[in-house]
Amino acid sequence: MKIFLSFAFLIFSISLNINAQIWRKTPNGVKLTVNKVDIEIQLYLESIVRIIKSPEGSAFNKESLSVVLKPKEINLSKSEKNGVLTITAKSVIIKCNLNSGAISFFKNNGIILLKEKENGTNFKRFNDAG
Repeated sequence: MKIFLSFAFLIFSISLNINAQIWRKTPNGVKLTVNKVDIEIQLYLESIVRIIKSPEGSAFNKESLSVVLKPKEINLSKSEKNGVLTITAKSVIIKCNLNSGAISFFKNNGIILLKEKENGTNFKRFNDAG
């Protein structure tokens, strides 16, 4: 009986890991990691979206001298279906493929605005200080 219970617990634990959510909510969007790329989707307004992609685990905190608007807490709906995370705001729909990390933007009526190519993100180290 102990062996059966141990086996059942093991199967249950594995199923929890398989169905674990790979994204987490933030006050103004979501953060996730796909294919060793950290992705943060931030909404500044109902129609202004900022995407930040960086190598997994690297700290990214770039302050822009030209962007003075700060992200706001916006009423968003988030759902996951068939490997795609969908974030819906009043004016825009953002879809992120959870397998490739590709992001697509749509008007709220479903018309596509912009689509990133699959596996289109890669990083190369360089010295930008000169």
